[in-house]
Amino acid sequence: MALGPALYRRPTQVNVASVETRALGTTPALTPPPVEVSVEERSAILAPVPVAAPRPVAERRAAVPPPPSVNDMLGRIAERRAADDADEPAAPAMPAEERERALREIVQEIVSNPENAFADELKLFNEFAYVCRFRRIPGTANRDEFKRLLAPVKAGAAGMDATDERWQQALEAAEEVAVEDRTLFLLLAKAAMRRLPCPPDATIARISGTRSAGRARGLISFLERKGHIVTRAGFRNLRIVAIPALGWETAPGDPSGEDVLPDDDARPLEAAE
Repeated sequence: MALGPALYRRPTQVNVASVETRALGTTPALTPPPVEVSVEERSAILAPVPVAAPRPVAERRAAVPPPPSVNDMLGRIAERRAADDADEPAAPAMPAEERERALREIVQEIVSNPENAFADELKLFNEFAYVCRFRRIPGTANRDEFKRLLAPVKAGAAGMDATDERWQQALEAAEEVAVEDRTLFLLLAKAAMRRLPCPPDATIARISGTRSAGRARGLISFLERKGHIVTRAGFRNLRIVAIPALGWETAPGDPSGEDVLPDDDARPLEAAE
């Protein structure tokens, strides 16, 4: 007869009758099975193992589709925007000169807003793109184009004569300067052209979208390292900035002076003194 996994699939309690212990030094010996087995014992040994009822098979649910990826969502948004742009009526054609003038007016309005006095370039560009779409200016708002238009406006070009040959020279020299440094270069060139005092740190910080005077001084040093300007200290440590490409030089100005607004910096040197 066999016991264990041969007959039972799960642990079952079995009564093996009494157990006698023996000394460890004795030699183990096999005990012969009983000669006679009763009918009850034989029936209990040979009785069939009861089979448990089969477990109900769990119903399989439909697999939940995975969520869309970020690329899929961005693709759908782009397709939706393209469809909206296709449905939107096309903006009327506009000559290049008229479009340039309209863009300059938009940039001038944005810069003239007192709330944008210390706004960074990204905020100004977002407002520029919104106004262009609102006024249905043909073409897509381009950030490089916006930077090109923003530099002279923040430098106070609105008060300059566009036909002035010296100002045209300053604009041509600014083309050799990186777009992100062009605003500061034009501000210094305008002051040097008019022989006005060098703008203070507060003015340079404002046109650069910051309130830190240290940041303003760092921008001047960075522009000087690139060779676009040369700075020197005058009487009482007043700052003087020279433009080598133009041969101009500003009048001495106090770096710690008050902010000079665009309407105030047109005063001649004699009035300032």
